[in-house]
Amino acid sequence: MSVLATPPHRSLTVTLRVPAGVAFAQDDIQEGVAALLFHDGKVSHKEACDLLGKGRREFDEVLATHGFSPADRVEPDEEIEAAKDW
Repeated sequence: MSVLATPPHRSLTVTLRVPAGVAFAQDDIQEGVAALLFHDGKVSHKEACDLLGKGRREFDEVLATHGFSPADRVEPDEEIEAAKDW
């Protein structure tokens, strides 16, 4: 059995002002942020999956929900090589 090492993460508290009557779930915001971080090249596909506790296909669905595609971002060669073992 292999154990994947998880990189250290930090927590961030954000205050978000939304109009009264707008319903949303915290999970929606977390997914949107992870999708944006991935799309902008701030985190790898695997890191974004780890942030949400989702698999690759589940995260790809999150990307689609937020208007992104895994193909929208080119991963550096070392990330592609690492993903082969993932």
